[in-house]
Amino acid sequence: MHDEFLVPNGLLDTTFPDDGNVQDLPAPLIEGSTKAGGKVFPTTSRNVSWGVGEGNVVTTPIDLARWIRHLLKGEAGVNAAQVARMRTCMPTSDRHVTYGLGITCNPPDLGVGHDGAITGYLTVARHDSTNDVTVVVFASLLDVDDIGGRMTCCWKPPAKCAPRWAIDRTRICPTQGVRGRRV
Repeated sequence: MHDEFLVPNGLLDTTFPDDGNVQDLPAPLIEGSTKAGGKVFPTTSRNVSWGVGEGNVVTTPIDLARWIRHLLKGEAGVNAAQVARMRTCMPTSDRHVTYGLGITCNPPDLGVGHDGAITGYLTVARHDSTNDVTVVVFASLLDVDDIGGRMTCCWKPPAKCAPRWAIDRTRICPTQGVRGRRV
């Protein structure tokens, strides 16, 4: 995995925990917390090796941006025909609206990418191929009491958000309007 996937894609701060006895995340790390029942719990020291393919990838926002950009440009070892199949999006539930093969396509003006959540962390990654722009929104608090609230409004049109969240999107989604660096 390291030699054939991580190194060729420049993912030098990405690991795949696979030892069920290890409870600590590898460095670099950001402390994660989960809010449930109105209480906040630290959830950084939690083994994620059980979540093969859905949580056992530990990475940085920069590596994630690099990966999603390489993947969707057909530069990550997946051929162009397969990337096109991934981008073929079909309607699903109201939550995703359209979804491809492992790719979220909603809303289309934010590009395509993937969302991920595990106790303590929530991540949204999107790549806009037309403008060659990649955005990663990362939160180190997973609020299970409001799982469809504030963070959802970061990528939904204001009319689709509850009025209380649509009022001040810049405070809720501080990354909007911030220029990133090319990876």
